[in-house]
Amino acid sequence: MGRLLSFKYRSVCIYLVILFLRSIPVFSQTITSFSPVSGPTGLQGSTTITINGTGFSTTPANNLVFFGAVSVVPSAATATTLTVNVPTGTTYQYLSVLNKETEKRATAYSQEPFIPTFYNEGAMQFSTSADYTLPYSSSKPYFKVGDIDGDGKPDVVLLNVAANTVTVLRNTSSVGSLSFATGVDITTGVTPTCIAIEDMDGDGKYDLVVGNSGDKTFSVILNTSTTGTISFAAKADFSTPVPSIVDELAAGDMDGDGKMDIFYIKFILSTTTVLGFLNNSTIGSPSFTSDIVLNSHSSKNIFFADYDQDGKADISWVNSGNGLADLYRNTSTLGNISVQTKVAVTAGTGPFWFTAGDLDGDGKPDLVSTNTGGNNIATLRNISTSGTINFAARSGTPLGTTTPSCVVMTDIDGDGKPDIAVTAKGNNTVNIFRNNSTSGTISLGGRVSLSTDTSPNFLSFCDFDGDGKPDMAVANASSFTITKSLSKTKMFFSRMPF
Repeated sequence: MGRLLSFKYRSVCIYLVILFLRSIPVFSQTITSFSPVSGPTGLQGSTTITINGTGFSTTPANNLVFFGAVSVVPSAATATTLTVNVPTGTTYQYLSVLNKETEKRATAYSQEPFIPTFYNEGAMQFSTSADYTLPYSSSKPYFKVGDIDGDGKPDVVLLNVAANTVTVLRNTSSVGSLSFATGVDITTGVTPTCIAIEDMDGDGKYDLVVGNSGDKTFSVILNTSTTGTISFAAKADFSTPVPSIVDELAAGDMDGDGKMDIFYIKFILSTTTVLGFLNNSTIGSPSFTSDIVLNSHSSKNIFFADYDQDGKADISWVNSGNGLADLYRNTSTLGNISVQTKVAVTAGTGPFWFTAGDLDGDGKPDLVSTNTGGNNIATLRNISTSGTINFAARSGTPLGTTTPSCVVMTDIDGDGKPDIAVTAKGNNTVNIFRNNSTSGTISLGGRVSLSTDTSPNFLSFCDFDGDGKPDMAVANASSFTITKSLSKTKMFFSRMPF
């Protein structure tokens, strides 16, 4: 009897150990490289890339590859390679791969974005007036772009501060013709001030994350849409550790578990702090725990990029109060968010917005900041090495009396280099700078200005109609507009000269 009890006891112990080991998340999925790193899409041509990494499903249909605003199933797959036809609507963002198999549900992120290009005979031109206009008024004109219903077309999500909603515009465009279905309003918390679009629960659909300043929460709204029909589950609200205004937020995988963690800038009693929340969600059930608090100084937008190329997404933002950009090297481990002491670099006077992308083609994300104090943009070349974040001194480019706000990077002229575009409230324009950089040297072409509606705030470039060329979407004080790219014979964007 004693031997039998001993055997049963050992069997139970072994079983419990196995259950414990199976419950530990094992994340071995990575993207190590992809090639080519740029190419045309849509009517401009077809580009097939090979993604190299680990942990992919060997069944193509069990992988989903995200190219910024849109996603696609690969045409072929092994455990270490994926063959993928780059979809129409691709935007300048980091690639990610979702493995849908039950025990390998994780997302791997690339270290650099894919650059959508197009055939260009040496010039580019946009329509001289908007091709799509929607009356839109919000105290913070703001939007995000992503394929919400999974039909392969990038949709638009507009922020409605006073109405406590966001509006989803389903893209019904065809080549050469922009159109959107009647907007679907989704309830948020009180006074929404910022949006992120990411797959938060690992089901392959773009969910919404909304920061609510009125009730001092952020809401995760899971996507339940089907092709042609927009729908979302009821919002799940998460309170901040100390009740505070949620000013900006962003999502990025800090601890390498394949789930998008949330960072937001909180404002309380004239003090700003950045809070990080670890994503513990499972499919259909959002869950987050507060994990890290970082000090800031009147901070603006948050951006994730692997600045030192060690395979981890670092976190950064600009501070309008002291003119610095704060960059934190990611030292997180599975289930625990941690960073090194910040590296602070000078962005300029009154930095308002910033972004990162590889301007000089050396494989490292450089910084670009808009500075309202000096009405200029600043570029900072990345000279980091693995384990050490470092940037060269800023180089300023004047904008005149234009009051710059949002800045984005994408290839606007089709040459395979990310260009820079800036909204300017002072003279109601978008200012575009062609990227003429070479490895080790950042160089921008002369400014080209596009007229907009009154007080343009937020900006994005995306191929909405499938013609393979980047259209320009702008949130203005009283309208949301999209202007089509009409690339033809010379580098020219509007009737305003260089």
